[in-house]
Amino acid sequence: SLATGEMVSRIHELLRRVDEQSRLAVVGEVASHIAHEIRNPLSAIHMNLQSIDRMLARGVVEEEVPEMIGVSLQEVRRLNAVVGAVLEMGRAEPPRFERAFLHEIVEAALEVMEPEFRRAGIEVTWRPDCPDDEVVVDPKRIKGVLLNLFVNALEAQPKGGALRIATRMGSTHNGPSIDLIIADAGPGVPPSLRDRVFRPFFTTKPSGSGIGLAMSREALSVHQGELLLDVPETPASGATFRVVLPLTDPGADGLDPRWVEATRTAT
Repeated sequence: SLATGEMVSRIHELLRRVDEQSRLAVVGEVASHIAHEIRNPLSAIHMNLQSIDRMLARGVVEEEVPEMIGVSLQEVRRLNAVVGAVLEMGRAEPPRFERAFLHEIVEAALEVMEPEFRRAGIEVTWRPDCPDDEVVVDPKRIKGVLLNLFVNALEAQPKGGALRIATRMGSTHNGPSIDLIIADAGPGVPPSLRDRVFRPFFTTKPSGSGIGLAMSREALSVHQGELLLDVPETPASGATFRVVLPLTDPGADGLDPRWVEATRTAT
């Protein structure tokens, strides 16, 4: 018994050390990405300012100065986006859970994006096929997740295309769920990048911060949900993301205890 107790104690200590090392590894990876994202714009700004300074010393302002200033301003905006993304990651406001209907949240997000889709020539198809869509969520956070996914679909199809949105019944280990499918007709995600799209600061966009999908997945995990990238039917099928949220327990009075516990954990 004493030997078993000592062994269990050692296992707990090992697990604690592994957890600490994992956290340090994540912090190190994020810090490395931030340093990389900041160093490149700073280098471009520094080189442009040096060139302009040399021109002023010679008393000659060459034709490329406006272009240099434009590039520098673009890099400043990029730095601002990185800093904003880091600050957004650091905000840990507890979610405010309430009973809501996912179809209504989708329609509210679509109403915001509809003018952009129309200007871009993207045809949107919305099919609320799930017979039950009552969930216990923070509606603002879920709407933010949807807006991020819609913006990604918009940017993936700059010359027009299509966006298919639908809901269907699903299931998780906790019970029935509602699955929200968001499928665009863009170039899709190459197989080599599929396991990296949810990593913080990973992006294939020239001006992207690489934080949207990571934050969206984290927001859904607080709601005991998931954000998944489905395997396309064909290589040219575009990207299909799936939002999974547990449905409200119809027999529960007030808030489902699972989300009450999630709120307590988040705070």
